[in-house]
Amino acid sequence: MAPLVTGKTMQEDREQLQAERAASGEIREMQPKAVWYKADGSLVWPEGVKGPADPYHMKLFRAKGWTLAPPDQMEAYWKSKEKMEEEPIKQEKKPVSLPDKEIK
Repeated sequence: MAPLVTGKTMQEDREQLQAERAASGEIREMQPKAVWYKADGSLVWPEGVKGPADPYHMKLFRAKGWTLAPPDQMEAYWKSKEKMEEEPIKQEKKPVSLPDKEIK
């Protein structure tokens, strides 16, 4: 009968695989996760569960109409952005003073 895989063996296997990936230059970071909202403002997944937020899933989920912020917050964001574009920031021009000493 074949021996059962123990936790120690599994840990050794993981470490070996990690060492091989590092040696080959193949190091993967954990996939980014985020909370997603449907167009009606409800959560896509149960509270506390985050879905993938890598570029592939971002495009896929946004095509479904899902957002990373509740729709009401997004609406307020776009309104404030439009307002900022309508009213450019006014900057006062201050005179530049040069030092009295000559620079050598």
